[in-house]
Amino acid sequence: APISGQIKASTPLDDSQQASQAPIDFTAKLHSEGGSRTAGIALDQADIEGRWHKQVLNLPRILVRMRDASLQGSASYAVASKAASGDLALLLPGLRGNVKGEISPDNGQGTTQINASNVQQALAWVQQWPGTDRLRPYHVSGTATVDANWQGGWKDHGQHLQIAGKLNAPNMQVQLAGQTADKAIGLHNTALTVSGTLAQATLQGNAQIQQSTHD
Repeated sequence: APISGQIKASTPLDDSQQASQAPIDFTAKLHSEGGSRTAGIALDQADIEGRWHKQVLNLPRILVRMRDASLQGSASYAVASKAASGDLALLLPGLRGNVKGEISPDNGQGTTQINASNVQQALAWVQQWPGTDRLRPYHVSGTATVDANWQGGWKDHGQHLQIAGKLNAPNMQVQLAGQTADKAIGLHNTALTVSGTLAQATLQGNAQIQQSTHD
């Protein structure tokens, strides 16, 4: 089905402003009955409100829904300072995630959390995207969580951007399509941590690996 909706823009002016100095307010409300497929992805709804003023883009409302997934929140970007900020929540089958923070060349801080209550459901959703051919043979069951944060700016290739994160996956099973159950690999008590700078980070971890056996 074709995408339909409205895109509106207005320029509120007062007597003291020139047209070039006035803000531009805009809204985009798009939808499709049953989803409109573009490169294999179904866009069901897009609802965005924003303002462009003095080289700053503010998006106080972002809502995008596609094929049982949604992205919702707010964001901003300042052209002069190259500073971005956002508070975004992602929801898709088997997974919830959010990112909240700010980043610029010189400073920033923020957090990211991901909770995959059903890794296979989340993986199956990702496998619908173009370019995921190498992931499609895999079946991965289990749960996982990720907690991460950053501090600092991204200039100099991230040499001053401190990052820290941790992944926990208590029990996961990995199996290739067509494999019998006795070929499945079990990953237990998996814990990975990353720390350092974006330019030079240290990854540490441990896991118990077990191959299934059946009579």
